[in-house]
Amino acid sequence: MAIILDRAFHLIDETPETIHKKAVLKNRIPLLMEVAAMVDQHQMYDAMEAVLHGIYDQAEETIATREEASERGMTLAAQLLEDSDAVRTEVYQSALLAVVNQVWVDNQYAALSDDQMQALVTGLLELGRTYAALKPALAPDTATTTTPDFLDSLWRAQLPSDPSTPKPYNEIRTELQRGITALDSLLEGVNDPLGALRFVNNLVQAVTNVESLSDEAVLDAQFLRELVNFGFQYAKLNPAPLASATENGTEAFLATLWQSESTQAESLAMRQATGKLSELFAGLDTTQERLQLLKFATTLVQAVGLTAENRQENPDPTFVSALIELGAVYAQLNPTGSSTEPPLNFFLDTLWQAQDEMAIQKGSQELLAFMQDLADPTRLLRLATGLLQAIESIP
Repeated sequence: MAIILDRAFHLIDETPETIHKKAVLKNRIPLLMEVAAMVDQHQMYDAMEAVLHGIYDQAEETIATREEASERGMTLAAQLLEDSDAVRTEVYQSALLAVVNQVWVDNQYAALSDDQMQALVTGLLELGRTYAALKPALAPDTATTTTPDFLDSLWRAQLPSDPSTPKPYNEIRTELQRGITALDSLLEGVNDPLGALRFVNNLVQAVTNVESLSDEAVLDAQFLRELVNFGFQYAKLNPAPLASATENGTEAFLATLWQSESTQAESLAMRQATGKLSELFAGLDTTQERLQLLKFATTLVQAVGLTAENRQENPDPTFVSALIELGAVYAQLNPTGSSTEPPLNFFLDTLWQAQDEMAIQKGSQELLAFMQDLADPTRLLRLATGLLQAIESIP
């Protein structure tokens, strides 16, 4: 691997058109070598065939001599120059795919069929390409947040603090391990890791198609971290399938994003799901307001998970979608309580203010009481949403 990468680096010309790619590749060779060590340790050559022009797969399967490695380096250099994606994108995809595969092996998840593996790889490549295109700046709370963030850890792994010097190996290993630990944490309690990763990718692709969120300054590392955390929390619900989720659109936008095998924005179902996401963030103009909504939505999903345990059933995605829509309208009202006022003991207020697991547990009990004996709790949620929207429209 070292010979392949070194040969590719030296063969890229220092012309105005290529010198940038040469510098980017030089700075990322240490990360690519760390990824190679992971691939070798876990024998993930076949799984890595789709990234960085198959160098990991070919290094094991077809290259036995220095001459063959040198020839492969020549081919790699030509492919990197021809490829429309930047080197940093392909390197990020390599790290992302390697980390997901390692976590898959470490957790002894069920082996995937060829079709499932292809779907996983395709989704991860798409997710990596989108995240790299956003080039998210370092979140201000990166050092203090308790929310796991595997996407940004892997992005930071390839970015040297000094552009003229490759990132030290020890820093790369630290970031890769942080990414592995974060993904492990996010997948804890998830029954369908393949579905969870598909859902997260669908979420990220959908928000990039929301006009009010499409600016790079909005889709920063902090927003994406909270969005991904929401996605994995929803996956822990193991939501019941919905027959109409991917056919011709549905009110349950979360079901569409959970079940869709394609992120193509032109499909009716995905357009409707993206439209719902757009409505959720309508009127939220500041970074703080958008982050507050994402954290509130995550708390609502956690509360649903606790009520589902009590009811011993998989949550209805139509209900969860309606609850999130109600929560978004509630957030747009920006409710502020007084410390001198008695608590309302109403699930929306309790969960809006929740700061710990005990408060979420209390909110879930209030939500359960709200649902008790209702023939159609989803309908009541939608009526409540309409009522709040009417209140919001009053001058």
